[in-house]
Amino acid sequence: MRSRRRQRLEYLIAAYGPSLAKNIHVDLIWRIECGDEPSLYLTFDDGPTRHLTPRILDVLDRYDVPATFFLLGKHLAGSPEAVKSIEDGGHRIGLHGFDHLDAWSVDLPTILADLNRGFSVLSSQVSSPLRFFRPPYGRFRKGTRRWARENELAIVMWDVMPGDFMAGVSAGKIVSRVIRRVRNGSIIVLHDSWNPHVVQNTVASLKAMLPILKDEGWRFEIL
Repeated sequence: MRSRRRQRLEYLIAAYGPSLAKNIHVDLIWRIECGDEPSLYLTFDDGPTRHLTPRILDVLDRYDVPATFFLLGKHLAGSPEAVKSIEDGGHRIGLHGFDHLDAWSVDLPTILADLNRGFSVLSSQVSSPLRFFRPPYGRFRKGTRRWARENELAIVMWDVMPGDFMAGVSAGKIVSRVIRRVRNGSIIVLHDSWNPHVVQNTVASLKAMLPILKDEGWRFEIL
C-alpha cells in the first residue's frame, strides 16, 4: 500500500496534470469536444470485480447512464460473466492491460508482454473489436504509444479525477470534486476494484452525483 503522502502526490498529478500534458501529448484523448451539447464521459478502471461491477451496473441502469469500463485481463477469470453483463447494459469495454503494471517502473519488454496478454484475453471475450486503451496509472512511454497505434487502439486519458481510491476522501468529497470540475466533454475516472476506499465510496458517490448531473442538463455518452 502506498504511503498516504505519496498517494496524495500521485492524486494531485493525476488530477491536475492533464491540463498541462494535453498540450504536449495531443494524440491522446484527454477530453472530447462535443460542440454545444453538454456531454460527459464516465469511465471505470481496474475491473471487473464480483463484488462491485454488478453494483455499478445497477446504478448506471437506474439512471440510464452509459459508461466505458477499462478492464484488466487478470480479473476476467474471476468474473467470467462480467464482459457480457457490461456489454448487455449498453456500455463499452476498453483495455487496461493484464496485470496493472506501471510503465514508468517496469522495462518495456515486460510492459509490452503484459499488454499483449491483456489484449489477447480481452479480445477473445468482447463482442466487437477493442478500440480504446488506458494505461495503468495513466503512465505511458513511447513504446506503449507505438504498441497502441500498431493495435489500432486510441489511448484515453481523462480530465476529471476525483480520487475515489484515496484514504480520507468521502463520497461527498468525490461528488463535490466531480460537479465542480466537469465541463463539456469531460472524461471522468472512477474505479472498480478491491481497494477498500473504492468499495466504500464509489457506488455511494455514483448514486449521489448522477441525478445531480442529469438535473443540471448533462448528457452521458460512451467513447
